Amino acid sequence: FKSPEQVELLSRAMRKWDEEDVPDPESAKLGAFIITCGLSRFPTSCEILIRYANFLLTAKSDGQAAQTQLQLAAANGPNFLQRYFIYVTQEYAKDVKSDSDGMDLVGYIEFKRNYCACVKAHKLALMAQRHFWKVLLRDTVSYHDMQHSIQHMQQAQKQAHQVYERVLERYPTNGKLLKVYGRFQEFVMNDPWTANRMYSEAAKQGVNENLMSLVNGDAGQATGRNLAQVMGGEVNETADGIIIIDARGTMLITSPAACNMFGYDKGELEGKNVSMLMPPPLSEMHDMFLDNYAKTGKAKILDTRREVVALTKCRTIFPVSLFVTKLSGTGQEGIFFGLVKKIRQQATNTVKVCHATTPSVNHRHFTL
Repeated sequence: FKSPEQVELLSRAMRKWDEEDVPDPESAKLGAFIITCGLSRFPTSCEILIRYANFLLTAKSDGQAAQTQLQLAAANGPNFLQRYFIYVTQEYAKDVKSDSDGMDLVGYIEFKRNYCACVKAHKLALMAQRHFWKVLLRDTVSYHDMQHSIQHMQQAQKQAHQVYERVLERYPTNGKLLKVYGRFQEFVMNDPWTANRMYSEAAKQGVNENLMSLVNGDAGQATGRNLAQVMGGEVNETADGIIIIDARGTMLITSPAACNMFGYDKGELEGKNVSMLMPPPLSEMHDMFLDNYAKTGKAKILDTRREVVALTKCRTIFPVSLFVTKLSGTGQEGIFFGLVKKIRQQATNTVKVCHATTPSVNHRHFTL
């Protein structure tokens, strides 16, 4: 080799992947040999050390060895661009654990390969569908072409479904994978019911960690304040209701205290719209509020405590203190946390507003 650039160009040419995005063993072996020879010729080259670190991550799944090469590169006077590459790779390694459901670096790399295999099979199935519709758009279509396109589409769908099943057996609770599988069910298999179930399950995953961080004051949109500070008192998990909803208002998680508060059995609320817990006209306007927030990003009730009225299963109303904050996501991908506290002393003006706007509900719950 005359220069480190030659080593990098030749090692890039050795990148070969199979249909499931797994590195070809022979190509990986040859690539390792090329980079090793380059390091023997240029042992202090930051460019080759960084290339070797990336090779170890993508082809060998050896995160510890990759970190060692990055440290060597940082110690050999990298230029500005090389320092940037080192920084990006190190930050990528830091974010691996938080983005991979607790997997280590090696496990994350393995997950990314399986995920890419799903995406690739997904795309092939969509391309087969596209080809089928192109055939139908012809002025004249032969029976042979029609049969061939249908068989090709069915085969692509079957292969994609098999890839998804195999990967989901290994990562059954990965939200990212569940979401893309939901899209596969919706747009490829034309199964909106399974798709909605996958979307709901994907939204649930990862919520628990954000929820615990929020309660402890480590996350959420409440600018560093925890729930106890915002609500003006401690959060009582046995008495205070916790409800997690998505941007459509669908209840993803409801705590036992929330079910008891509204008179529902465990599991009876999840999957239903949160507006069923509100008396009209609030219940009729809530979906419009959520849709407006998803489009504009402007909210009036987030991160504030408000006194509102709620509706039980037996159609009685009662006053509650409500706190809502955003857990994660943007637009239609948003996930929201709601904390509901019963108000022991009802405000007279609250009862009057309820009486004026909700004549169809039962007011005997109140004692003034």
